[in-house]
This record gives sequence, structure tokens and C-alpha cells, in this order.
Amino acid sequence: MVDVSLEKLKAEVARDLAPVRPLRPAWVRALILLPCAVLGFGLLALLFPRWQLNGLAWTLGALQMLVAYAILWVGLREAVPGQGPGAPALGLAALVATLAVGGANALLLYLRPMGVPAGMDWRFAVHCFRIELLLGLPAVALGFWLAARGFPLRPAVAGVLGGLSAGVAASGVWSLFCPLNDLPHLLASHIGPIGVVAFAGFLTGSWWARRRRRARRDLS
Repeated sequence: MVDVSLEKLKAEVARDLAPVRPLRPAWVRALILLPCAVLGFGLLALLFPRWQLNGLAWTLGALQMLVAYAILWVGLREAVPGQGPGAPALGLAALVATLAVGGANALLLYLRPMGVPAGMDWRFAVHCFRIELLLGLPAVALGFWLAARGFPLRPAVAGVLGGLSAGVAASGVWSLFCPLNDLPHLLASHIGPIGVVAFAGFLTGSWWARRRRRARRDLS
């Protein structure tokens, strides 16, 4: 006897089958960060037509972009089951991001110190903090969309890595416009937003994980 319900299920599954384009390698997908950085620079150049011409600033900005690309590459590998990094690699990514941004800014502070004008500390702090958030948060959404096209088993981890990458990239781009580099300003307004953007990535990944679990419960 033929099981009618099983045959109906097979027919439904067959109707849903469609060719799937395989994901490009993570290092290729992570290259999207570069045109995003160029776009961010172009928009800032329209709003603030005075950027730094100092070769050191551009070199250190490029270093931060390279680190951001590497972190995004790790995050997109996390989106493919079986390719995600272990805990040591994730810790190393966070350490490298911290050292890259902190080291680049410390070198600028040592070689070319420029403090905040007296009485303007909070204004410059809020301004730089806001600009980096405006640069970084859209990049979080784009990075997580790229990750979600795979099947991240740890969406929150993928979100944190995407947020960390977006924050470091935003810091690198904005450093080409902001010449101020005294320590309180760097910590509060250039490194601080990286943590906020990374946390936004964590929240995005956690939300996506809850949504996926809810969808599974609805199907069961």
C-alpha cells in the first residue's frame, strides 16, 4: 500500500527544490569591506572636505583596514559549518583588533601629538563617537547579511566578529579626518565606538539565533 501522506510530502519537497549558487570563499566575500570603506571616505569628504595628507596617518589607517578585513574574513568563515575558528582564534582576533587600533593611535600620539583645544573636549568626543557609529552600524548589517547567507552555527559569534570588523574599519576611515590623538579622546571617541559596534553585532546575531529557533519550533 502506498503511503499517500509520504508521497504528498515528497511532492512538496520536489516543488521547493531549486539550484543553489555556492558561496564564494570567505576571503572573496570579505573584499566587500574595501568598496564600503571607499564609499564611507567619499561621503565624509563631501561633509568634511579637509582630510589628513600626512603619510603616516594614511599608512596607519590602511593598517586598520587590513585588520578589519582579516576579522571579517574570520567572521565569514564562522558562517560556514565546519570552517568556523575555535576559541583561541576568536580570542586572537579580538586581541589583534585591540592592538592594531591601540598601537596605531599610540604611534600617532608619540610621533605627532595633537591635543583637543581647551574647553572643547566633550564636543569633539561626541562628534567623533557619533561619526564612527554612523560609519560602523550600517557595515554591521551588511556583514551579518553576508554571514547569514551561510549557516552560522554560532550567530552571536559571527555577529561580534562582523561588528568588530566594522568598528575597526570605521575607526580607520575616520582617523583620516580627525587629527586629534590625545589619550582620553582616543579611548573615548575612537576606540570606544568599536566596542559599541561589536556589541551591536552580538545583539544582531543573538536576535537571528532566536528567530531561527522559533522557526524550528513552528515547523515541529
